[in-house]
Amino acid sequence: MPTVLGTHGLTRRFDTPAGPLLVLAGLDLEVAAGEVVAITGPSGSGKSTLLHLLAGLDRPSAGEVWWGDLAVHALSAERVARARAGRVGLVFQHHHLLADLSAHENVTLPGRVAGRVDARRGDALLEAVGLTARRDARPRTLSGGERLRVAVARALYARPAVVLADEPTGSLDRASADAVVDALLAAVAADGAALVLVTHDARVAARADRRARLDGGRLVPEPSVDA
Repeated sequence: MPTVLGTHGLTRRFDTPAGPLLVLAGLDLEVAAGEVVAITGPSGSGKSTLLHLLAGLDRPSAGEVWWGDLAVHALSAERVARARAGRVGLVFQHHHLLADLSAHENVTLPGRVAGRVDARRGDALLEAVGLTARRDARPRTLSGGERLRVAVARALYARPAVVLADEPTGSLDRASADAVVDALLAAVAADGAALVLVTHDARVAARADRRARLDGGRLVPEPSVDA
């Protein structure tokens, strides 16, 4: 399968009063089309930093980030933002839904920004995450798990090649977390998208095709559950 997301020698350091802090140290990663990859590690290991770099929301200190054949590290912030809109979907723990819009309007927001809304696409995605009956509901009337499922649907609206999810179940109880993960995995599979999932939850990570742990700024492959 083609590689839809990759890094080579990815490095990120931050300047601190105590001196440079190296968070990522020459990290390499390749994600194939349709693959689900879980990245684990303790708090402070750099998981969110890595995801922000993969999403083009931050720039590496050194190294490369590729979306397919697109060299993200070599582009301006403006060109990255334009390319991200069609290539990468984002799901965060804090869903960032717009309070005055319905669930359907939030899902189709990328189309509104682009100037062309596909209402049927929005309906299909809400059905895929089990929220057809909540189509016209405002975020304040949705549970935390339902809001995140709306965010999952929105991330897939533009048919991205890869979805990046940062601790999407971190604030949820077990039942809600399971429902969100079920919806996320089913939706990306139906769309043929790859998924990179950052999580501290071993039960969530175990559902991925492949797992890796951030350790010392590099990714260490972990054995499969069946191994």
